[in-house]
Amino acid sequence: MTAAFYGFIGLLMSSLSAHAIKPMLIENGTFESFNTAQNILLIHSLIALIAVLMAKIFEIELFNWGAVGFLLGSLLFSLPIFLKGFNFSSALNFVIPIGGAIMMASWILIIISALKIR
Repeated sequence: MTAAFYGFIGLLMSSLSAHAIKPMLIENGTFESFNTAQNILLIHSLIALIAVLMAKIFEIELFNWGAVGFLLGSLLFSLPIFLKGFNFSSALNFVIPIGGAIMMASWILIIISALKIR
């Protein structure tokens, strides 16, 4: 359910940045980073859903940990960028690389999980 919510938020932010708030984002110089954040959120919400399905199908718990990492990492990565796009404080910018590192570690968990499939 969390992954579906993230997908919804990613799509909402995509729609906003393409239409309603595009001029503000361009003026703030945050248009490209905002689009990167929304793409990260959309992609990793879908990948988290797939990882959960893989965990159920192949009974490999490590897929679930990868999914959790994707959700946590994409939140930590995207949220400060979204806040900055809306002119809120960028005090959370330090968590952006942490979110990226968590997503990278999650990809490694997915690779390990996939290698366990026989």
